[in-house]
Amino acid sequence: MRAEARRVAKAGFPSKSFPCASSYGWHASVMYHVYILRSTSNPTQHYLGFTEEMKQRLADHNAGHCSHTSKHRPWELCVVVSFAERGAAINFERYLKSGSGRAFASRHFRCSSGIVRENT
Repeated sequence: MRAEARRVAKAGFPSKSFPCASSYGWHASVMYHVYILRSTSNPTQHYLGFTEEMKQRLADHNAGHCSHTSKHRPWELCVVVSFAERGAAINFERYLKSGSGRAFASRHFRCSSGIVRENT
């Protein structure tokens, strides 16, 4: 075992996650994503969600597997914010779905069609 791998394993991280390490330190092997989608067929429609598998989740939305998004297909990613901790991602999603969070999103997040509306 290389010295770096031993150091990572000794720190309490499994050695199988070592290949994810960069020169700046280790990276979480699982990321949690809060995302905003924009409908390309109806650009005023947005959807806010949470997932661990961003590519698969977008494919599910575009395939019509989600009843909340099936009638406004296809969807494109507008905003993705990734977190190493699941709780932080869930709290941020919950915040963005609140009144002040919608105002925050409309002020700070832009899609290719313009600003994210408060009716997310």
